[in-house]
Amino acid sequence: LVQNPPSVPTLMLGYLFCLWQGIKTRGRRPRFVIDWHNLGFSMFESSTQRTLAKFYERIVGPLADAHLCVTHAMEVWLGENFDVHGKRVRVLYDKPPFMFGPTRVEEQHDLFSRLELDKEERHFGCNDGRSKTKIEFWLEELRIRDEVDAGELVEETLLTQMIINRNGESKISLRKNRPALLVSSTSWTPDEDFSILLKALEKLQSSIGKRNNFQRFPKILIIVTGKGPEKSHYLPLLKKFNDSHPQISIYTIWLRA
Repeated sequence: LVQNPPSVPTLMLGYLFCLWQGIKTRGRRPRFVIDWHNLGFSMFESSTQRTLAKFYERIVGPLADAHLCVTHAMEVWLGENFDVHGKRVRVLYDKPPFMFGPTRVEEQHDLFSRLELDKEERHFGCNDGRSKTKIEFWLEELRIRDEVDAGELVEETLLTQMIINRNGESKISLRKNRPALLVSSTSWTPDEDFSILLKALEKLQSSIGKRNNFQRFPKILIIVTGKGPEKSHYLPLLKKFNDSHPQISIYTIWLRA
């Protein structure tokens, strides 16, 4: 069983190993199975490398005895482009293990306190020298709109707040008017067209404006994780997007485990 990518030279080595074992054991050859998580040729930056890698992948891929895909779309694409189809192909969707579940509000508060998004925004250059970042403006709006019941606000993030009541007891809760949070992971490779998300957010901002729902519609905070070759291309586009969309903010952050 070989996970793809990487395809060069892993796929050919896996095929040759199974072939050699069949010769050694006089016909009892192990089956060669490819687990298609992505397309290997899409990892290359130059067009020449991508063309050669795609040709290699198209030749070696069909030599496998069986194929696993993470999506139905991948199964269709392999059939149309690599002549890999039929009973040899099965779709197995990714599923999170049971250890994953809803995050406690205390953990959310700790995470967003550590992220310090306002500092990330200054580093990102989205405030263009203004005295306050967009995150700080959002926080000011939240303080006006939120009601603190019988207590003192001692710590806050965009999503959470810690309040100490009259008895000196602290309580962390989610803000009533907190932004909607969207997290997107990406490898910043050419096969992942990040402009699709930007276009969708453009339409969302336009829809909010047409309906004049800026006060009723929540702010939208998008955190994009990951590293890759296309990231430097998109950073100026994300900065321009943030500067021209008051309701939406996008940040690229490397989230450590």
